[in-house]
Amino acid sequence: MSAAASLPVFSSATVSLRTLRKTLSHAKACILSGFTIGDHQQLEERIQSWGTPILEPRNLKGGMIYEVRIDNQSDLPAYANTPYAFDFHTDCSEFSNPPDTVLLLCEQKAKSGGESLLADLDAVIPHLSFETLLQLQKPNFYFKSAFQPILSLNPQQEIEARYQPAHFVLGEKLDLWQKTTAQKQALANFESAILKVSLNFLLEPGDALLLNNRRCLHGRQAFQGQRILKRVRFNLQA
Repeated sequence: MSAAASLPVFSSATVSLRTLRKTLSHAKACILSGFTIGDHQQLEERIQSWGTPILEPRNLKGGMIYEVRIDNQSDLPAYANTPYAFDFHTDCSEFSNPPDTVLLLCEQKAKSGGESLLADLDAVIPHLSFETLLQLQKPNFYFKSAFQPILSLNPQQEIEARYQPAHFVLGEKLDLWQKTTAQKQALANFESAILKVSLNFLLEPGDALLLNNRRCLHGRQAFQGQRILKRVRFNLQA
């Protein structure tokens, strides 16, 4: 299903913080239009007016902006910097408290492919059995630095997700974790439910996807040709 007709669209210059909070709580994601390509100061000022950015050493100048593009210089690039499909996931799922918001600003579309993927957790849950829900809430899934549940309740009693299939593969390769039969089935059921409700769409240059990182899973399809996004992870102001 295309998300073009279903995601709210706002002007990045005029949208209010209150509107963003309400939208990310209910729709879980929206499109923000009107960014100027290559204007990092504009992007940084907008983010700082909405919340507190996560600063990472690998970001541009160690700041808030990370460039997502094919990296042909490194022998072992970050997976985001390859042209391959990226499974549905939660950003920073290994953090004790993953950032609640992610922005992905399109600067250049791929020659072909590269569609963004979304899955609203509230739409996923009704497709899961009681047994699967119980399994996914157990703190027995490998996330690099700790074992955590995939599903949990936040203080508002909303279901949140922490999900990164690549970590599960890594844990097994390093002999740090082996899935039980029940976990394998629960993960298969979860992935099947995600695909049933997923949305796909192409971002246009100058448009950004803003998503609730804890209540909306995201990914991308494989692509050909250079594709350039600017990513910012942050916590929305209360």
